[in-house]
Parts: sequence; structure tokens; C-alpha cells
Amino acid sequence: MLAFETVTAALIVSRGRYVKWGLLGAIVFLVGITPLGLEEVPNVILAAGLTFLLTKSFPTDAWTIVRRHRRRKLGSRTRTSTSSHASDMVQR
Repeated sequence: MLAFETVTAALIVSRGRYVKWGLLGAIVFLVGITPLGLEEVPNVILAAGLTFLLTKSFPTDAWTIVRRHRRRKLGSRTRTSTSSHASDMVQR
């Protein structure tokens, strides 16, 4: 069970066709465990959300998105610090 969940998660954070396979696996899993108890009924709503995601495309993986975000964040910090330093120089 742990291996299935790990592989499904790895597929979902990847890109392209692999994401769709991961989403399909997650949908089947969520619908499959729904009959186990009343507390599992909200999984049908989650599976519906994942079904909506199947209609989208995923050209980049999650790690690339995080790296780009961090680079932009770091880039804005260095620009801010240099621009504030330049304004200090002008004020003097």
C-alpha cells in the first residue's frame, strides 16, 4: 500500500502523461476505499476534483515550479537590496 501511494504521489508531481496516470491511480484508490466507512465518503468529492484536473495539461513538474519561484524570490531580494543601496548613495 505504501509503495502504491508513493508511486502515485511521485507521478502526480511529475509532468505530462505521468501526471494523468498518477491522477487516475489516485481516483481509483479514493473511489475504492469509499465503501470502507462513512468517514471515507468525502473521498468522492476529492476524486471529482482530481477528475477535473485530468482535463488540464501539466507541461512542467512540481520541482521546476518550486525552483523557478525560489529564483524569482531570490532575484527580487537582490534587486531590492541593490536598489536600496543605490538610493542610499544618492541621498548622501
